[in-house]
Amino acid sequence: MRSPRVDAMLDAIFAHAARNDEYWDDLSVLAKEAAGSSIVRPFVVARCRRSLACADAATIVRVIDVLLEVKEPVARLAVPFARHAEEAVRCTVACALEDSRDPGAIAALASLCCDSQPSVRRAAITAMVRGLGVPGEHDFVDTPVVRDALAACLDDESEPSRDQVILGLAMRRDRRALAPLAALLAGDELTANLVDAAYYLAAPELRDALVRHALAGSSVSGEWSLEDAVAACTVDLR
Repeated sequence: MRSPRVDAMLDAIFAHAARNDEYWDDLSVLAKEAAGSSIVRPFVVARCRRSLACADAATIVRVIDVLLEVKEPVARLAVPFARHAEEAVRCTVACALEDSRDPGAIAALASLCCDSQPSVRRAAITAMVRGLGVPGEHDFVDTPVVRDALAACLDDESEPSRDQVILGLAMRRDRRALAPLAALLAGDELTANLVDAAYYLAAPELRDALVRHALAGSSVSGEWSLEDAVAACTVDLR
């Protein structure tokens, strides 16, 4: 059964003469309000799918955002727009593909990791590192496509992106992360991503730098603590 509030929102949507910003705002609110409704959710999804047929960049972004609101799988819909001319669309696609295990989605993310625009690269790298699971989980994705895509971004000029790339490679025990990770640990700044990367890579070559940071009183930690990273690089118990 629909609530009077949902009925009012449906009436507002039907009253729109054009699919403008106000229309998409109302549809987005409806999606949040009735994401679990077996009646309203299909209505929202159908409206979104029809709108993609001849959509401009702004509409594509709004459609994908609304579909994510109702927890609709968007990988197959989003992948064709990974090469869209507009930066905002490619960035939205990268974010939308996070958590997808579809090979086509992963290939699209790999391509977006090398995009010409920093915002798109950051979104794609984050989706690839944070969205493909962690070591030990049954759905952790560790393939040559993922490894090579991350390795190709090791020289990214953006510091947050570079640190995430190193983390993603280290999670897969890829030794290409060792040299850049060692160079960063040799400096004075320590980030949570670097601590986690050192833990996952578990390379004895990193131990002295980690101990130096620990003795200097660093308390930076992410998923793993600095002490965990030191222990992992001292003796690989896994």
